[in-house]
Amino acid sequence: METTPEPTPAAAKRTPEQLGRAVIAGFEDLDLVESLYPTDALLRAALNCPNDELFDGIAAMRRKAPTEMGSRPAGVRMVYVLTKDAEGYGEAQQLAPGDEISGCTVRMELEMKVFSVGYSRIEPGGTKLGALVLLFVRLGDEGWFVFE
Repeated sequence: METTPEPTPAAAKRTPEQLGRAVIAGFEDLDLVESLYPTDALLRAALNCPNDELFDGIAAMRRKAPTEMGSRPAGVRMVYVLTKDAEGYGEAQQLAPGDEISGCTVRMELEMKVFSVGYSRIEPGGTKLGALVLLFVRLGDEGWFVFE
């Protein structure tokens, strides 16, 4: 059965840098967080999998993310610094329709790459620098999404 993707969220069609900015903005705007992840329909349009394990895993991350990102102490702000290739994770993985990954058949062009998203954590006692290391995936022409 062929699946048609749902329209992408307004925040989609992002570059990796725009997605990195959106990830950090999600700490301040929890309504944005679910759009960081691909929708179930878009994933099903991109991948043909023998079971729902991958789809269920991404859906669970999409549901849990607002709670996890909203659980910082009051008075703490997150400010985006940069998005760059994460060191030690290798090159981007390019996949074409017909390729296999994790037991699934690729239906549209995919690109997967690990990025480091740098931020400043501004607290009442000072500022700390940090980074999130995240797997991003580009799904065809739909843009980049968090995939881990």
